[in-house]
Amino acid sequence: MKLQHYIGIIALLSSSLVAQNYSWPTDNGKRLSSNFGEFRHDHFHMGLDISTYGVTGKPVRAVTDGYVYKISTSFNGYGKALYLRLTDGRTAVYGHLQQLSPLLEEVLKNQQQKNNSYNVQLQFQPVEFPVRRNAIIGYSGNTGGSMAAHIHFELRDSNDVTLNPQRNGFPLVDKLSPVIEALEITPLERGTLINASPLPRTFPTFRNISGVYHLPDTINCIGAIGLSLKTHDRIQGIRFKYNVYQIRLLLDGSVLFQIQYDSLFYDQEGLVKNTENHRRQRLFGEDYHLLFTSPENPPISVHSQNLTGRIKLTPGHHELQIEVSDAAGNKSLLKGTLFSLPPVRLKARLVDQNESYLVFNVEPEGTLIPITSATCYSFTPFGYADQQVQPLKIKKLTRGLELTIARKAANNRILQFFGNNKMGAASYPFHWDKLVVGKDAYQTNFELEISQVNSGIFLQVNTSEYTRLQPQVALRSPLNDRPVPMTRVQPNVFLSEMLAPMTLSAISDIIIQIDDIPPREIRIPYQGGVALPGKSTAIIADDRKCSLQLLPTSFYDTTAVWIETVTEPIPIPEGVRLSQIYRLLPFDIPIRDSIRVAIRYDDKYQNFDRFALYFLNSKNEWKFLPTRHNPQRQTMVAKLTAMEAVAILQDTTPPVVISTFPAQGGHYHYQDLETLKAEFVDQLSGIEASEANLFLMLDGELQIFAYQPLLKEMSYTLDVPLNPGPHEIIFSVTDRAGNNTVKKIDFTVN
Repeated sequence: MKLQHYIGIIALLSSSLVAQNYSWPTDNGKRLSSNFGEFRHDHFHMGLDISTYGVTGKPVRAVTDGYVYKISTSFNGYGKALYLRLTDGRTAVYGHLQQLSPLLEEVLKNQQQKNNSYNVQLQFQPVEFPVRRNAIIGYSGNTGGSMAAHIHFELRDSNDVTLNPQRNGFPLVDKLSPVIEALEITPLERGTLINASPLPRTFPTFRNISGVYHLPDTINCIGAIGLSLKTHDRIQGIRFKYNVYQIRLLLDGSVLFQIQYDSLFYDQEGLVKNTENHRRQRLFGEDYHLLFTSPENPPISVHSQNLTGRIKLTPGHHELQIEVSDAAGNKSLLKGTLFSLPPVRLKARLVDQNESYLVFNVEPEGTLIPITSATCYSFTPFGYADQQVQPLKIKKLTRGLELTIARKAANNRILQFFGNNKMGAASYPFHWDKLVVGKDAYQTNFELEISQVNSGIFLQVNTSEYTRLQPQVALRSPLNDRPVPMTRVQPNVFLSEMLAPMTLSAISDIIIQIDDIPPREIRIPYQGGVALPGKSTAIIADDRKCSLQLLPTSFYDTTAVWIETVTEPIPIPEGVRLSQIYRLLPFDIPIRDSIRVAIRYDDKYQNFDRFALYFLNSKNEWKFLPTRHNPQRQTMVAKLTAMEAVAILQDTTPPVVISTFPAQGGHYHYQDLETLKAEFVDQLSGIEASEANLFLMLDGELQIFAYQPLLKEMSYTLDVPLNPGPHEIIFSVTDRAGNNTVKKIDFTVN
């Protein structure tokens, strides 16, 4: 038994060595445009994108001995793809190919002709198409969901789990360490404060002369927090940014969290929102790696399953360290200090002034521990942060500091002071407004915002101009009004403490009250409710024309959900809006499964056609939603996988043909006509990549064509040259709304 055990180990090691001895998939260089695990809109990138410098037709080679296991063609995804089963049991996947090797291409075309469809899948036995290492199996292209010519290459194990190629036989020469750009700290419970603020805070990093990254200052944290890191890898001589391989979070020398991109399961492909900071991506389009798990971000295969990353500091100083490594073993280090003591209050008292300067004593309030550092910012009466005010002079006092600042920096400005005391505790902001005329309750507008973070919600009141008045907020329900204390966090911003989502479960309105003469009350209808995991919930807009159906699996955790009616104009190219625009919120909380939205249209649109639901993406572009029409209820229903702004739009404009080859009336030598092409554009509903919506006819016969959905290009490669004389080609395309365009081209072959 022991001998067999040793033999098994030797065999395993031998297999591993064979598996690592691969050739590169192409002889066109090792320049990558993307690597393994990169965040995409709704999925991970599952392999390497090998650049072909924008050129198609470059040879693609077998990385080792094996056999062609599968061939697939599709308008979407990997386009024309080849699957090579290797002798070590793994599978190499080559995507976006232009052509296969001649014999394979002939087999593929025969099957396409048999099925009368471009989209096919073929599987083969080991004896049918064996290949040797370095044999040409195809040629690079730009088919399927490809933005530019390249080779998508994947390596999968025997269970079809994708492996990181750079860690499994395809290393790259790389001497550059990852770049660490910024750290975000997120509150994870009620009462958490980050530098005296209950909101998420972002801190840039700087790199010292030894190459170690540091945080700009000690960060004061009270309560449970989670960290997110903005980082990327790089390779010398290449401008692209890449995903890193490993991130380790340590606090006081203990590992609290680790993420490592060795492998990814295809059934986890859409769980990218569990590893990226969804809020940063949705609000700012930035990629931050989450360094904690929670009900909203449960662990997946790249996480160390027993580490949560959740931090709750004991009083005092703590050393933070984050290690970031790339696949080649290069490492970068971020160091910082976290400090845990409750924030303090300070006051800035004007003690002297003249035409040139103002002198303030900045001292603690309610404690004898002196203030040892202070920062001042100026804000305009309209709430804009003007500048950080640099003191002309700083003098140390027994209990604080004396700051002398230029008077011109304070004229018609509100000054905001922050400080730290001798113990290191941060202060709440203090506002000084003696050189500003405050507006009354009727000279300023009060706007309410609701935001949700991982563990709760915040109410925020913004004022259009500065006022010394303190708005009072109450949640109105059929039983009573529940007051919500508000704190001025900026001159024109008032913020509540973190509230539990259930706080909004039974309210009808949110009331803003301003005590003035006369007093003012603003009633804001609350069009929302609370989604509970495991339960279905319906949310109905105030006008009763928009509703959400939240499924038991729609959200990971208890989530406040509400609807806002959009009042600002949003342009619609080539279309007509047939309903209000409804913003579904919270915009930045990830959806686990999906939600259903329904909008009811007015009687006057009963006889209209070619309308559907659309959502507005982050680029302010309207995107078509597959819509179910219920004419009896006059509703349009669709499924969403993210909270968006939605409306019913009508699209009656057909697609436009912007170019063809051959051109109308053209004369061509037969050798110049290898591939026939047409490029389309559709401004609103778009073109679905489906053979049901596209066709190409040459000289009266339907042809099996390729379609590139990102370029919106139909193409047909001739098997044999066209005969001399006149020819006719017809391109037809129908958009998602049902508008059709037919383009007939007459040309001559010499």
